[in-house]
Amino acid sequence: MKIFTNKSIWTKIVIVLIFIILFEFVFVPRPVHAADVLSNLGGELIKPVMSLVVAIGDAAVNIMHSGIMGQEEVLIE
Repeated sequence: MKIFTNKSIWTKIVIVLIFIILFEFVFVPRPVHAADVLSNLGGELIKPVMSLVVAIGDAAVNIMHSGIMGQEEVLIE
């Protein structure tokens, strides 16, 4: 139980974990193929439903944008 009270061991473990996390996010990028997964998700029948859900979400964001910012045209797509 003495190992849990030793602060130098915990600091070394934390430093090692920080370096592992740093190397994981900086030096090992992984390509993302989300379009491939979504295109095979439900086939031809789910595409119109997903298009409707995305259109409703876009409309909600545009309404909030025009209400908060007072602009009708979105600057960043």
